[in-house]
Amino acid sequence: MSQFFERQIQLSELAYRSFRFTPPAGTTISDILNPTNWVMIARSITPFDLIDVVPEDGSFYARLFVLDSDKLRVVLHLLEHVDLLVRPKAETVASDLYEVTFSGPVAKWRVVKKEGGAVVSPESFQTRADAEEWFKDNSRDLVA
Repeated sequence: MSQFFERQIQLSELAYRSFRFTPPAGTTISDILNPTNWVMIARSITPFDLIDVVPEDGSFYARLFVLDSDKLRVVLHLLEHVDLLVRPKAETVASDLYEVTFSGPVAKWRVVKKEGGAVVSPESFQTRADAEEWFKDNSRDLVA
């Protein structure tokens, strides 16, 4: 085995870039690993970059290594994938038409239509209890 030389080592920050990617809720690891799904941002990614992925709904964490990229695709190697505890989407307020759901770390808790997922609350809420309280106070107006 040959010896290693100082020119062969450098700070990680100089050798590759590290990204945080937050795809929409419902995105799967299969979606992430599909090379053509990256077409809109492929130009920004180069081989040997690292990408940490946490979807808006917090359903999983993945760490990816970029094997290859060009203008239309990104080929990734999955280094790590962990299914995370997803906050329950089941409602505790009884309604056939609406539910309280967690919409990720930015939007937090919302009241949405069960069919189609349209947001009906005028804001997002820090806690599930706050969203449910808003729904209880406004449910008559929503049904009308």
